[in-house]
Amino acid sequence: LVREQMAELDRRIIALVDLCPEAKALLTVPEVSAVCAATLVAELGTPRDFEHPRQVLKLAGMNLVSSSSGQRDISRVPKWQSKRGRPALRQQLFLLAGRWCQQRGLSRADYEALLARGSSKTKAVCTLARKLVPMLLAVMQSREAFDVARWQANRRRPEAA
Repeated sequence: LVREQMAELDRRIIALVDLCPEAKALLTVPEVSAVCAATLVAELGTPRDFEHPRQVLKLAGMNLVSSSSGQRDISRVPKWQSKRGRPALRQQLFLLAGRWCQQRGLSRADYEALLARGSSKTKAVCTLARKLVPMLLAVMQSREAFDVARWQANRRRPEAA
């Protein structure tokens, strides 16, 4: 009974995603499911209201903050995510970044480069989740299909960093 109800909910979500052009565009991004697209659209609202991806990061609570009294060198002050935003949005971005970090994921090279520099696995996935936000926002705002070849040609390589 539970599996039948879950299948019915999935069908309803897919039907609703087909009605929203932003969500349909998000479905062209690799590893984005109908539930992920629906959650992103529901949490963000109208993507054209955002002028910069930093606004989305702040809404998700993924903006970096630090506790500094001005007594220390600013480059040595530790930073962490504020987590003051929408937890469902932050969770979907983290899960999507985790799927992109898997063995055949598009961000696997970036993930391994972060691990080689000494980041923990969770911190590396969070970093990549923050890097996905501008791309996802651009796809939602343009309502065009995601082009993997164009994305790979325009991004910075982890070896060059």
